[in-house]
Amino acid sequence: MRSKNIFTSGFESAKSLNNKGFFEKYKRKLMSGGENMTEKKVIIYSTKTCPWCKKVKELLESKGVKFDYIDVGEDQKAADEMVEKSGQMGVPVTDIDGTIIIGYDKDAIEKALASSLNKN
Repeated sequence: MRSKNIFTSGFESAKSLNNKGFFEKYKRKLMSGGENMTEKKVIIYSTKTCPWCKKVKELLESKGVKFDYIDVGEDQKAADEMVEKSGQMGVPVTDIDGTIIIGYDKDAIEKALASSLNKN
């Protein structure tokens, strides 16, 4: 008696539902090990007038990294969170998958990004 491969039968089930690319999306998700495996969680704590914050943002954008940009001048809860994480009240503070970088430090940002990719 021949046993069915659960992935093949799962693909076949998904294929039968394929009316708008569902099968291909399902297949890519399974083959890649899940969703957003290489996507990093990046947060920049900033203020509107901070030139170094802008440089961090430009660096991440140039590398195609998605990030949350939080204005701590407008959001006291976020400011408290930033101080809790970094021990600093100055900006920018960048959080890359839990690695905290204070100020604009291109080498540290690039190292944290590379390290974050290697975790996945």
